[in-house]
Amino acid sequence: MTDETIASPPDEAARMRAAEQWLSRVLTAGVRLSLALIVCGGLLALARHGHGLFDREEFHRLSGQSMTYPHTPSELASGVWHLDGQAIVALGLAVLILTPVARVAVSVLIFIRQRDRTYTLLTLAVLVVLVVSFFLGHAE
Repeated sequence: MTDETIASPPDEAARMRAAEQWLSRVLTAGVRLSLALIVCGGLLALARHGHGLFDREEFHRLSGQSMTYPHTPSELASGVWHLDGQAIVALGLAVLILTPVARVAVSVLIFIRQRDRTYTLLTLAVLVVLVVSFFLGHAE
């Protein structure tokens, strides 16, 4: 038996590399977008409320429990639409949280394209569990 018979065919190796590159792009794009949103939102919040950094009472008001953060998708969308820095930061965090979920969704598409039923079903089950957990879970 030679090494050539053990190695995977060139077409399969090329497909695997392409799939890995797609998954890498999804993760990289998600992290970069998240970072950009968090930085932009933070700078916007600082520009609007930066004077509060030097006033003790204003700083405590801005950083304390009295500040309202977006808790629902509609509040988040409204805040982003009105260029609220905290909402944009929250959107960046949501993108960061959803990036691995997007990776799983892209994996499902890759396995469907490769006609790999076993991995398609397993990955689809993982995706369903992730999506259902987002809708059923809640924070207090």
